[in-house]
Amino acid sequence: MAKKLPWSDDLQNRTREQLGLGYSVKHATVTDQRFGFASVDGFGLVTGFSENSITVKTESGEELRFAGIDALLDAGWAID
Repeated sequence: MAKKLPWSDDLQNRTREQLGLGYSVKHATVTDQRFGFASVDGFGLVTGFSENSITVKTESGEELRFAGIDALLDAGWAID
């Protein structure tokens, strides 16, 4: 699991806004829009999004699932 980075409040808010916008527009999944994310472990794309689950596919092909935006941020991921 990624080490938690001290993301700035601005970056955390932009991450929440972008994912929140994707959810309100798509209401289920982000398939046409893919958000790029970064962590200390590398880069990834949000490939699945629902009200209570976010899936990030890492550059190595691993799929990580998070229970929400805060869990994604807590695991060290933020919008790139």
